Amino acid sequence: MFHYRPGCKGEFAAEILDGVNGTIQVDATGVYSHLATPERVGGDPLQCAFCWADRAN
Repeated sequence: MFHYRPGCKGEFAAEILDGVNGTIQVDATGVYSHLATPERVGGDPLQCAFCWADRAN
């Protein structure tokens, strides 16, 4: 799924993922960390799967 928002603020992710539970793949900027806490509003804490790029090659 792709959703555009004019920036990478954490509240945009919270809005898009309202009601979604499970795992999301994100970068490591930290703007998504609030989605993985028990205090998350709009669903269960999400599991964050961070970037899996192999930078050794």
